[in-house]
Amino acid sequence: MALKFSSCLMVCEANICRSPLAQAILASLCPELRVDSAGLSARDKDPADAIYVEMARDANLDLTRHQSKRVTRDLLNESDLILIMTPEQKGRLTQRYPESSGRVMLLGHWMNDRTTISDPHKKSREAYQQVFDQIRAACNGWAEKIR
Repeated sequence: MALKFSSCLMVCEANICRSPLAQAILASLCPELRVDSAGLSARDKDPADAIYVEMARDANLDLTRHQSKRVTRDLLNESDLILIMTPEQKGRLTQRYPESSGRVMLLGHWMNDRTTISDPHKKSREAYQQVFDQIRAACNGWAEKIR
């Protein structure tokens, strides 16, 4: 049974690594879905992490125009589904915006171990690749349920 969503917000911490990548991947898998991203502690208008810009390009995805932004009540209210990276982030988000709690789920929800997707920022290239692979697998899981 397919889940019916028209919009999705990807949320991570700074909106420069995980959520922009997840946004690009899920949007490519579900073109009918409006996908956006934001960060719990993001600064405005930072570019995507250079390593993910390169990795995304190699996967035929474009992060070059991404500009970070902070989560807002309006962004949350415009989203049918809100996907976050860690249980801790879910707790912080729903504490700040309790009215959104019924729409917040882990990006890794459909993975076997409901994977927490850790932040690779300023870690090794291998860490970036591991998180890239996790995000791609998690987005594939969601795409199968949304289609």
